[in-house]
Amino acid sequence: MSAACNYIFFNDDLSFPTKGYMEAFADRILTEHLKFFWMGTCRANLFSSAKDLSLLKKIRKSGCIGFGYSL
Repeated sequence: MSAACNYIFFNDDLSFPTKGYMEAFADRILTEHLKFFWMGTCRANLFSSAKDLSLLKKIRKSGCIGFGYSL
């Protein structure tokens, strides 16, 4: 018997405390060619400028389907 996981929800704003940590996580998923969908919780002001768009695109490419925000 085998089981597969195709979705993970990180429900803690400390899972992704910085942009660098989130980018490293996305890079690892892409490097390892992992295929799953994920969501995470992060601070509401983590992505606050247009300069973040390229990082957000990378995060989306890694399988992220959304964020929950905390204050």
